Amino acid sequence: MKMLRIGYYTEVNLNKNDGPAVNELEFIKSLSSLNVKNCSIFLASENKNNPVLEKLNVFFLGDAPRISMILKWFRRFLLINKEIKNRKTQILVCRLTDYPIVPLLVKIFNPKIKLSIKTAALWWVGRSDSKKVSDRIYLFFNDLITKAVYRRADAIDVAMPETKKTLIALGLAQFEKTKIIDNNINTEMFFPDFTLRPRQKINVPKNSIVLGFAGSLPTQRGATQILKVAEKLESTINNLYVLIVGYDERLHNLVEQTSFPRKKILLTGQLPYSEIPTCIAAMTICYSFFEEHKIKRTGNASQKVKQYISMGKPVISVSTGHEYLQKQQLGSPVNQNDIEEIARETVKWIKRIETEGDMLAQRLHQYAVDHLSTEKTLQQRLEFWNSILKKG
Repeated sequence: MKMLRIGYYTEVNLNKNDGPAVNELEFIKSLSSLNVKNCSIFLASENKNNPVLEKLNVFFLGDAPRISMILKWFRRFLLINKEIKNRKTQILVCRLTDYPIVPLLVKIFNPKIKLSIKTAALWWVGRSDSKKVSDRIYLFFNDLITKAVYRRADAIDVAMPETKKTLIALGLAQFEKTKIIDNNINTEMFFPDFTLRPRQKINVPKNSIVLGFAGSLPTQRGATQILKVAEKLESTINNLYVLIVGYDERLHNLVEQTSFPRKKILLTGQLPYSEIPTCIAAMTICYSFFEEHKIKRTGNASQKVKQYISMGKPVISVSTGHEYLQKQQLGSPVNQNDIEEIARETVKWIKRIETEGDMLAQRLHQYAVDHLSTEKTLQQRLEFWNSILKKG
């Protein structure tokens, strides 16, 4: 495959521990496998001390300007545009945040370069209504600019078919220029750990059964169901523990209301990304659910599900977008409101772990390597971008 000259730009803060930051950091890691001379990366200066960026061709743009600072945004564009012209960059890849002014200016003043939106989303879904006039004005202009960028994009990749369908239906994307590329994970970072170290660090007995969640908004995305399942199974499963990695404002109230013993509930709070594999390694079964109103609009392509699989942990998750869990025997897609079903599937996977042992974990990790790795999705994107360039 011909080596592309790629530019990558985002205003995402890579030092955060949320989905976009993790996703973009892993994408940048995968870009490091390419010839550094053919890849220019443009980031806000808040990312300067990130060790992942040390040997890459990164241009730090200063702090992201406020929306009203139009001249600063234009200077940001001029710096990027000068660099991509000097390097004869063929395609500028962008993970959009609010007010994607730079990508819009690039397409207006340098229309020859191809623009690819990475991990596109229905950005308005889940937005809370505001009565403040300033908020409404902010959202109006943000939507105006974002829609203009989507309509001018030469390539768009999305993680979920529901997102692709909606963008096309609204005239924000074209079928032939839009491709489904799932979220991915770093399989060299997330891999099975068969030692006792993770459980010693979390402080759970080595022979215990640990029902676990790791991610943002735990009360909405797994902790509630886990605690209800733990209540049901406590009398039949010895040494049952619950481990919740992450935090939201409702979590402590949720824990106070459960009848499951408080001493067997482990709450780590929010942790650095580098510590997440150790926590997952201490779990037996992992869970990932999602807000129903968002699933109906956007589908679900949970990155944490893939992290769990790569760690060799069976996953119980929402049925939407996770049919492959059952097909590939990686876990169970369920109705997240049916605690009885979740409990049954939990018991089933505990028995399978007891029967299959480390072989099960190794099989799950290998599936992640073969299908869910950053290397796989980078190749998919390279093929997609090349096909766009060939069409002119």
